[in-house]
Amino acid sequence: MDFLKALFFLFFSFFCLNLFAIESLPEIDYEYFNKDKSDLVDLIKFLGELDFQTILKDRNLFIGIRNLTNFNNVQGLNSNDINRIKKINPIGIILFRENLKDAEQTIGLISAIKSHIGHDIFIAIDEEGGIVSRASENKKMGVYNFPAMERVGGVKDLHLIYKIGEVLAKQLRRLGINLNMAPVADIKFVPHTPLLNRTFGGYSAYNIGLMVEAFIDGMQNYGVFSAIKHFPGLGGTTTDTHKYLAFLPYSKSFLMLNNFVPFVFGKAARFIMIGHVNVPKISKDITSMSRSIVNIIRDNLNITSIMMTDSYDMGAITRSFSNIENAIKKSLSSGINIVLIP
Repeated sequence: MDFLKALFFLFFSFFCLNLFAIESLPEIDYEYFNKDKSDLVDLIKFLGELDFQTILKDRNLFIGIRNLTNFNNVQGLNSNDINRIKKINPIGIILFRENLKDAEQTIGLISAIKSHIGHDIFIAIDEEGGIVSRASENKKMGVYNFPAMERVGGVKDLHLIYKIGEVLAKQLRRLGINLNMAPVADIKFVPHTPLLNRTFGGYSAYNIGLMVEAFIDGMQNYGVFSAIKHFPGLGGTTTDTHKYLAFLPYSKSFLMLNNFVPFVFGKAARFIMIGHVNVPKISKDITSMSRSIVNIIRDNLNITSIMMTDSYDMGAITRSFSNIENAIKKSLSSGINIVLIP
């Protein structure tokens, strides 16, 4: 009898937790967004207007402006900053919280970057929802702060996830941001993963893939490109690549049936971000500088997205290479298109 009581209490607690998670999610006025087509983008036309091969030519660095300016004054650029950026000739600039004072300042900063560097430059941000929300964590930015995707994914509502992508795209685009470093497409195989609640949750590669696809479609249909991350999937490691190089013990056949699946669902994403992982059963090189990984993405998975490394200021790289320039050359010689150096 005591066992049955304990079992009932456990079930009831689980039910209440799930009910609370669902009811505490923000409500989106579907009817309003279904009627409001003012920001709807013809994606085929939008993509067609950009010649990505021309944009990529001789431009293989994606940078931050944290290190180009005084940390106490990073919300505007002077002529020296502009000249340094021009010399680097980056394909894109990623913004962080220290670059964002409020919506008006951000619009001005991005406008200045585009007018001096070129209107084909990508302006990116990490706006995943939850703990990684560079814009929405600042209430003055006018971007809705959505909960972590693990909570959103628990509702299993693809329409909701599409709408979250749509709302984020509308709000980011109005600031001048045209690339969101999201969604996280990793599968959490092990407990205590450093991914925390950033993934869509669960262990079903198929279900996660559907949610990844919905999020990407919602964003890109409204004019903000997506960078799906972190290939080949960090869900099977307990190592935080911000600190150390991660390790995945799995075979290619296992990864094809698991980790890679959400990335195939998300192949419409204009960018794919490659993490810093050691997968010895596939390559002796770190994934972010591996020709074998590039071949899997292009040939086995038929993904044509622009390939970008994860950040090169992470411990996985800085602890493994004393000469970052050599690491950059190794990544680019592997066939990866862009190195991220924030």
